[in-house]
Amino acid sequence: MSRRSKDEDFDARIDALRTRIKDSDDLNVEDAVFDKRTLMDLYSLASKGVIDALGGSVCTGKEANIFAALSGERVLALKIYRISTSNFNVMQDYLHGDPRFSSVKGTKRAIVAAWTRKEYRNLLRAEQVGVRVPHPFAMRENILVMEMIGQEDAAAPPLKDVELDAAEAGRIYQKIIEYISLLYNQAGLVHADLSEFNILY
Repeated sequence: MSRRSKDEDFDARIDALRTRIKDSDDLNVEDAVFDKRTLMDLYSLASKGVIDALGGSVCTGKEANIFAALSGERVLALKIYRISTSNFNVMQDYLHGDPRFSSVKGTKRAIVAAWTRKEYRNLLRAEQVGVRVPHPFAMRENILVMEMIGQEDAAAPPLKDVELDAAEAGRIYQKIIEYISLLYNQAGLVHADLSEFNILY
């Protein structure tokens, strides 16, 4: 098979991932997210049955983009760390402070992949002690596959976008304090970026 035929076959397989969810043209976002290596990893996840289709953008963060995906009838969240624009130095500092990843060195892609593994493991640890976090299903390189928190195919809003009365605000405050305590005392973890921007209601 010629190089061009292989590329066309690869493109066709990737296109097949986005046939079942509307707004899939969001795949045409900047190359910072969907470089060829990331597309190959997405295809690998699909080949293993982790995801069936890739959908539209859910949100964009400082280091990653989150997209909807389907696995059977279940809607999942795919967090894809941007290799070219991620803050390499900050990630490296956090990893070097964690004995589980003290030996990680090398390329930017290797650091981002280790960061993704760390987030996957931390989500599992938080879940095990009773903190309500998205369940992580799988990860590959810079892609983290998680439970979609929300109703049907709509993601839950961040706390910053929700209007609360005093009673509900008090209830949520107490629940967050409970989760912080569980995370520290039971899982041995501290959330370094906890805010109303990344708490879902």
